[in-house]
Amino acid sequence: MLCFEEKDLPRLRELHQRGEKNHVRGLEILSGEALHRKEPALPESVYAALYAPTSAIVCPFGLTLALAENAAQNGCAFHFDTQVEEICRQGDHFLLRTDRGEVESRVVIAAAGVYADVFHNQLCENKIAITPRRGEYCLFDEVVAAGGDVGPQARKAGDDIPQGQLPDTAGGSLGHIGKALGGGGGILLR
Repeated sequence: MLCFEEKDLPRLRELHQRGEKNHVRGLEILSGEALHRKEPALPESVYAALYAPTSAIVCPFGLTLALAENAAQNGCAFHFDTQVEEICRQGDHFLLRTDRGEVESRVVIAAAGVYADVFHNQLCENKIAITPRRGEYCLFDEVVAAGGDVGPQARKAGDDIPQGQLPDTAGGSLGHIGKALGGGGGILLR
């Protein structure tokens, strides 16, 4: 998280305190020479930054493929083109009623996107709601990604970007362009 002016330093300190409260290890506010040693590509106009060495951003595409490959190697049964209509817990396993019949499993991974809350709410007392976002994730090639050397975690301290919408740079540059269906929005590119 970047701070371009001294007046933004209280916001950076607030984020630092919030991180410590959430047990994020190693947080540090860097400025001056220490900051530019850590990230030489930052412009001189950066006043300070919140350094979070234990945080990471992964490529959602690569992670999904790796998890699926690992699951297949460990005996997972995939049910493609199958719509889950209901899920319920039965002792030590789950029963899924689908448009192709019933399926029993000890483990269920709900990759239901904006509908994941429906299945969560069928199983849990603590109800949640997912706010859908309209937009596109764009994977840019290395030519576009080469436009800047600052890592994807570098953002301006005043930016209010919803959690889960950070760009990723594995094999290129990833950005989210769009807005929440209930309002708000923005463009995130590296």
